[in-house]
Formats: sequence, C-alpha cells, structure tokens
Amino acid sequence: TVLSVIALWWFWPRLGRSTLTRLKQISKVLLIAFLALSVSVSLLPFAHISDQVVILDVGQGDAVLLRSGIHTILVDTGPDPGILERQLRKQRVDTIEALILTHDHDDHIGGVKALSRYGPVRWVLCAEGAQSSPQIRQIASDLDAELREVKLGDEIILDKLSIHVWGPLDKVIDPGANESCLVLYVTTSAGKESRRFQFLTRLGDRSARIESSSLLMSGDAEALSVKRAFMAQQRETHSVDVIKLGHHGSKESINEGLLELLDPQYVVISVGKNNAYGHPAQSTLDLCDGREVHVLRTDQSGTITVDLESQTMIDP
Repeated sequence: TVLSVIALWWFWPRLGRSTLTRLKQISKVLLIAFLALSVSVSLLPFAHISDQVVILDVGQGDAVLLRSGIHTILVDTGPDPGILERQLRKQRVDTIEALILTHDHDDHIGGVKALSRYGPVRWVLCAEGAQSSPQIRQIASDLDAELREVKLGDEIILDKLSIHVWGPLDKVIDPGANESCLVLYVTTSAGKESRRFQFLTRLGDRSARIESSSLLMSGDAEALSVKRAFMAQQRETHSVDVIKLGHHGSKESINEGLLELLDPQYVVISVGKNNAYGHPAQSTLDLCDGREVHVLRTDQSGTITVDLESQTMIDP
C-alpha cells in the first residue's frame, strides 16, 4: 500500500492533461456501471415476469403457477408441503396473491402448509358450491384468506393474464367428485393495458421451446366434463394450444373425440414417477401419438413452463 502511494505521488505530476481527462471519463463510466448493477441486483425480487403458466413438478399431484408482471396465483398445491416449498423457491416466488383450488383431493391440497411463507394470500377461490367442503373452508381459515366462489363465465385477471372459468357448468353438489373440478382456460389479455389483480364476472436443467398462446387445465376433470365445458364456449372462437390433462393422464382424461375437438399442439401431464396408479395410461399416450400431439410429462421433464407472452414453451 505504501509503495502504491509513493508510485502515485511520483507519477502524478508527469501525467498529461489529456491522460487525466481520459482517466476521469473512465472513472465516471465505471461508477455509472457499478451503480446500475447495484440497482439491478437490489430489484431482482421485483423483476418483471413474463406471462407464464408453470406446471410444477410435485410428484403425483397438481400444482400450477400463473405469473404475470409481479403477480402470482397458485392453482392447487400438490400433495406435499416440502416438495411445494422447494419448487416455489426454485421459481423465486416471493408472494402468492390467490390460491385457486380445483377440488379438495389430497393430491391437490395436501401441500397447502407451504404457503405460510408466501402470504398474505388474499383469496382462496373454488367452484360455486364447493364452499361446502370442510377442507376448503379450513384452508381459507388457516391462511386467513377470503373464501370466494367462481362460476361459469367468470374471468380472473392477473395483470396481462386472463383466466376464464369454463367449468363446472353447474353448481357443485359433491366437492370431491372429479366432475366438480374447475376447468380453466388461460390466455393473454392481448392489446389490453396491464391491470392489477382483480375479478371480472359476467355481471360486470433442460430446455425446449414451442409456440403456445393458450392453455386449458381441468384439475381431475375427465374427458366428458372437459368436452361439455368446451362445447359451452362454442358461441365464441377459442384455440387451445396446450392441454394440461386432467387426472394425471388417466384413461378417462382424454378420448379420441375430445382430442379431435380441441386439436392441441401439446399435452402436459403432471404425474409422479413410478406411481402406483399406472399414470399416465398407455391408451392416453397412444391417442396423443396417433394424432401427432407432443406430450410433456413432469415425471420425465420436471417443471414445465408455458410462456404465453412470447408464445413459447420451456421444458426445463
């Protein structure tokens, strides 16, 4: 250090004016770059997230993140709090504004205790009539969240994402039945300004990229329920590029008629490796293969991200 000071003292008078000017300019550039980097790092937790649907790898269960801007909704929690928490950390989730529960089966609600670190969760949303489920009421109480029902025709806005409720068509009588599951159609609010999280009802790793602009998910709803939900929307034109198959790709989750009707490019299956149920069914895989529909599975690919903003899918 002493030698450095001596050297600086010795050479300083010998530096020309042009050299000093250049050194000052370089110092200013370096200072600006340092400040910009510091600000960027400090803002990382609040960085903009593109419009994404993230099918989390939670084993034999379902948990799906919906993300837009700085806002996040979770659809179902998977079966295990520890697994869900690890997945949320990997996705760098800071807060979750709402929890949507498609129904009250353990493989869809069992991981809810992990959300205590991501609150406050403002709303727990379920299908109309599903408030009769003791499990769903308990979850809302534990999270100190408002429990709200959504019904056919409702639209949930998450910044630039639009989440349309397509099913069930009727008020739920049995919250645990597969046909009582919420059927959700997710797309971007093209051409609309960014909006804060709100409700609009009809009253008011590895990587691969594919094109995608919309996704249909249905909890454990099976082919007949999904077909009825889609047919109820036929007064409007809808494309379904990606289906997240219901019931982990069981033989009841899809059939030839539904696959022909929806005509998706990709099918995503949330399923546990070597599960005891034999999911996904071979008949499901054969149907998709026969129609040249690409299949992505969480037991093989891990967490799968559909990027609706750039119209790509990322299979990490």
